[in-house]
Amino acid sequence: MSAQQHLSLSRPRGALPRLLLLSALSLVAACDDAPAPAAEGGAAGAGVSAGAGAGEAGAGAAGAAAGAGAGVEAGAGAGAGAEGGAPPPPPHLDAPRARLYTRDPVTDEGRLEEVTLAKTLYPDGRLVSEAVEVMNCLNEPGGVSGQVDIGLPTPIQVSLCRETPTVTPDPDGHYLSYAPPADETDPNDPFAEVMMYHHVNGVYAYYRDQLGFVRYDAPLPALVNVQITTTPRLPFPGFMPNEDGFVPIDNAAFFPKESWEVFAQQFGLPPRDKDMIVFFQGKVDFACDASVIYHEYTHAVIGTGRLQSVILDRYGSNSSPASMNEGLADYFAASPLDQPVVGPYGIGSIDPSGGRDLRVAYRCPEDTSWEVHVHGRVIGSAGWALRARVGAAVADRVIFKALDLFNLNTTHEDAAELIVSMAEEEGEEAAAAAREVLAEHGMLRCDRSSEWTDFNVTTHRDGMPRAVPGAQSVGIPMLGALGVPAYSQHFIPRPEGAAGVRLSWSIRAGQGGGFGGGAAQPLRLAWRRDLPVEFTYASPPALLDGEARPAARDGEQELVLSRDCFGDAERLHTIFLNPSPSEVWVTRMGVEPVDSLGEGAVTCASEPPEGGAMGGAMGGAMGGAMGGEMGGEMGGEMGGAVP
Repeated sequence: MSAQQHLSLSRPRGALPRLLLLSALSLVAACDDAPAPAAEGGAAGAGVSAGAGAGEAGAGAAGAAAGAGAGVEAGAGAGAGAEGGAPPPPPHLDAPRARLYTRDPVTDEGRLEEVTLAKTLYPDGRLVSEAVEVMNCLNEPGGVSGQVDIGLPTPIQVSLCRETPTVTPDPDGHYLSYAPPADETDPNDPFAEVMMYHHVNGVYAYYRDQLGFVRYDAPLPALVNVQITTTPRLPFPGFMPNEDGFVPIDNAAFFPKESWEVFAQQFGLPPRDKDMIVFFQGKVDFACDASVIYHEYTHAVIGTGRLQSVILDRYGSNSSPASMNEGLADYFAASPLDQPVVGPYGIGSIDPSGGRDLRVAYRCPEDTSWEVHVHGRVIGSAGWALRARVGAAVADRVIFKALDLFNLNTTHEDAAELIVSMAEEEGEEAAAAAREVLAEHGMLRCDRSSEWTDFNVTTHRDGMPRAVPGAQSVGIPMLGALGVPAYSQHFIPRPEGAAGVRLSWSIRAGQGGGFGGGAAQPLRLAWRRDLPVEFTYASPPALLDGEARPAARDGEQELVLSRDCFGDAERLHTIFLNPSPSEVWVTRMGVEPVDSLGEGAVTCASEPPEGGAMGGAMGGAMGGAMGGEMGGEMGGEMGGAVP
């Protein structure tokens, strides 16, 4: 896929399976961009008394707003009706007012503030500006649908809520009647539309006025309150529907049009030619969190031409580009709001950490991760630290100018060099601060190898397993014969006074193996003395001193390495290699010295095969898999990329 959607969450536990989420988003993107007539959503507040229609079917968005206690006075439209004529249309104001959360219900402690909205483009006051076109997604029939094959006996029919704008101005032209719903899980509330409209216009103005950047020359569609139905219901955790049959979803996403094209062809759905930001309705309304809106809009600013990839480099798999997309979206959500915590309400509703706090330092290599939201906190927290040193205006300008030079495969080290270069244009004080901060966060040089210590996903700070991608998950099938390297390496200090070390780890199938969990194929372990294992993806295939393939029993692997494997080195750097097509998750790691080796221990009295010999063997396997003369040639050329 040439592009990807970017989600605001940071944990896979209880999250939607990837394929179904992608498909659901693709269905969202299929909808007609043309706004529905204003009458379709009801005239908000036109003659509606406070509390009228609070629970009535068909009351629409205006009724929901009135039921929340923010309706227009009972007599607002009575007089016009008594005279036998329709009430006059609301005036089209240059500076309409609304009462909103300036950040989110948590940060604002539940208080609303009166704000000025951007003038709407149309006289009827629909929430469309030069920056955004907002639509609600109502839990009622009429949404687009399609079939999704996720490997179950029958395809799954997925249907979306029905898209339509529901907010219109009050009779006086303002939007002050709209208030948060009494129930945070309300799937149709119009308040979410007003929040989305105001804060997309805010982040749009920030990029335009502070950084001189405009991403779109037409309003960006934004959809709120999104939920789905599935037929049949899915037998997976996190897919329990509400009484109305719609499944609540705790997430938000930027969905580029490039991703939609793939699914439109697969499901026979109508095309679309616009990107979109999509906000779901779950435990809470993600559109009520301004920082999440800023985060997703920044993904749209970054676009699909940079920071999209997970790459293979000399140290293995590297999620730096895609993770920096997330980390920079965090930074440019936090900085203009002057709020270091991203998603205290939205993300905080499902994450006990209460959102992503950029004041908490993350660094490479210790926080290198396959999970892009975790790994992204390296550059996110580095940016916030730089902001504390040089001020928001300078830091924002430096980081954004560097971002403008990033490409699809920019790594943390590449980014650090460009940030320093842009800081030098601000003067030596800013440049010195950038060098110091980036060094503290490990971005200037990162070999992605940290010490092998006891690890358990259930107690780890971020609750993330350590993943090793498979050939299918990296999209390079030929690597199956070679073994796909992990995202990070782990070194072991020389075990003085011991015969060797026992390494153990637990494995299970990752997201590429279905929906996570279950059996996984065994991982190999490669090692190198003193220096990290390096991969050339040529001949010789890799710079290493040995490798082993311990058997897996009930998802457990164990390996005892003799002290002679260290030679004269002070440490061994190790890396997991995955020969299977699907991603494997490492959920536990252990290390301990041993006084005796025992049967099955790996000794290194003899030198391992030369890289070329290992490469030839693996090249033959790869060539056989590819078949024919071309396979043999590629196998010989690339053979042994990883033994």
